[in-house]
Amino acid sequence: YMAPEIWRRHAYLGPPVDVWALGALAYELLHNRPAFSDESIGGLEMRILRGAHNALHKGASAGFRQLIKGVFSLVVPERLTAAHVARHEWVESLMRELPPLASDRQ
Repeated sequence: YMAPEIWRRHAYLGPPVDVWALGALAYELLHNRPAFSDESIGGLEMRILRGAHNALHKGASAGFRQLIKGVFSLVVPERLTAAHVARHEWVESLMRELPPLASDRQ
């Protein structure tokens, strides 16, 4: 879940790092495997530094592919923000399918 800028020991900017981690979590939840993996820590580091995540499932929607591309941007100012993720078409479509919370049914 570590963003490339953490591996490079750049200044810590919480929100972009958190968005990267959110992307890693979303990937793992939908693919049942980590977004980035390798047989060694050095190999894992290189994959993250290159943004070379594991292949997306062939059935992954175009919206999810676009979301992953945005959250795993190596250029921090171009990485999606949390607000962009929350308003992303894929996230909004997912939210429409969830049942209402008990507190919303009052």
